[in-house]
Amino acid sequence: MKFLEIINDEYQIEGVINFNHGESIAFYERFEGVEGYTWAVNMKVPPSPFGGGDTVSLILSDEQACVAYMFDPSGYQVAPHLDDE
Repeated sequence: MKFLEIINDEYQIEGVINFNHGESIAFYERFEGVEGYTWAVNMKVPPSPFGGGDTVSLILSDEQACVAYMFDPSGYQVAPHLDDE
């Protein structure tokens, strides 16, 4: 879970992960578009004035130790962790 702290610091995501809640973190042996094992992590974020929920989902590649996908509170894929190139 140290990796999650690094991600949070590096991308300055204002959110909280409840490690004691069983639905906050899930492990998958396979996940579309990700090689190897995958972790899905739900992070509570401050509510947006534009609506939507209060959870951001991070899809983490265990093999590559990186964020493979990120979904905003509305369920749309976003990529603030990728370069604009």
